[in-house]
Amino acid sequence: MNFKYVSMMACAALMAGFTSCSNDSDVEAPAPSEKGTATVDIKLNIPSTRGSSNYIGTSEESAIKEISVWIYDVKDGSTTVSHKKVANGASVTGIETTAGEKVIYVGANLPATIKGNITSAGKDLITSYVHNITMTDLANDVANNGIAMFAQTSLSANLVATPEGTTTTPNANKLTVKVERMVAKIAVAQKTDIVFATGFETTLDFTVKQTNRYIFTTKQETDPNYNGYLYSWNGTKSVIEAGATYGPEQFENSQNYLAVKAVADGADGDAWSANVNSFYVPENMEVLGRMGSNTYVSIRARYGTTTFWTINDATTNALKSIETSKPTAAADEVVYEYKDGYCYYRVYPIKETGYNVHRNDYYRVKINEIKGLGAPNDETEYTEDPDKEPDPFYPPGKPIDETNALVDVTVEVMNWVLFDEEEHVLGE
Repeated sequence: MNFKYVSMMACAALMAGFTSCSNDSDVEAPAPSEKGTATVDIKLNIPSTRGSSNYIGTSEESAIKEISVWIYDVKDGSTTVSHKKVANGASVTGIETTAGEKVIYVGANLPATIKGNITSAGKDLITSYVHNITMTDLANDVANNGIAMFAQTSLSANLVATPEGTTTTPNANKLTVKVERMVAKIAVAQKTDIVFATGFETTLDFTVKQTNRYIFTTKQETDPNYNGYLYSWNGTKSVIEAGATYGPEQFENSQNYLAVKAVADGADGDAWSANVNSFYVPENMEVLGRMGSNTYVSIRARYGTTTFWTINDATTNALKSIETSKPTAAADEVVYEYKDGYCYYRVYPIKETGYNVHRNDYYRVKINEIKGLGAPNDETEYTEDPDKEPDPFYPPGKPIDETNALVDVTVEVMNWVLFDEEEHVLGE
């Protein structure tokens, strides 16, 4: 497997800064206090030009449809919550709260579940709150709803009272914030001159699997999905860990397969965005790099178009023969069925990222060659039977091995940006 590491954890962030809003709003403000009423403006500034060579995102992936703000008073603990629909590139103005020292969190395009969770969590638990979500919660109908985003750090501000008789927000209350997408993007293409081993059909498709159901509000060094794990590896087989609480129910594996399309070597970001299929996935920070836990791309190929069987060595799982009718296995053999000729290959994120999937990163997978027969299916059969290997092709608990003799791919980690990679000043 061929890897190219472009920029680990170099996440291009979307930038927020601040001027007009729609009337579609939902604001919960505290009662006025002796400190006076303060208004807050939060503005978004998106440049209108781009460079094609750096264009590896789409306008939809950078769109802001709604801005959510949580304002916490440092002294009395009162809270202002605001959710306002905005036109893309517009601003939130006139959020009414009280003057004084505040801690402020900002998100964008958040699903109702996450907004409710954050409101109920309170200031001290926001960043570490564990959300039970799906891929579509975070990126549902992106064209109309945008992608869920959140500020990695809070803002601290000493808000001043807005003078009576004026609607002008004081300069001290005009704030800026940088938000990041709460998902990663994984795109898969094939070389225009891809090589297929003899007997293979020349079309491929793919999906993503083992995507997390549980995420923190902001990026953390740990992962809420892995408090316990069902399997470890003893050097030869998967072993069930005593007292493990982790299992496959913490993954989402229901995505449809999408066609793998061709892209030329050296193609710029425009070509990838316009021609290549992709998925948006939650981050996966499983630090040990193990099969059965890390998010991966499942590539599906087809060896012929009819069902066949293979005879494999029962100890090493090495392929012995391919049969057109179901054979009887000897004592030291195992038989696998390849339904309608389909076989599967797994591709994990690159080793330099610990095989993790980081939010706000863009992973591009290019398939160069299909060399041999993959696995007969891509469904790990989780079992608590200590004598049964749940997946002989990709044993859960086994450390990920980036070498794969059956498929050759190139994986790049890109800055997920829309515009030129220049420094933009916020709020100007």
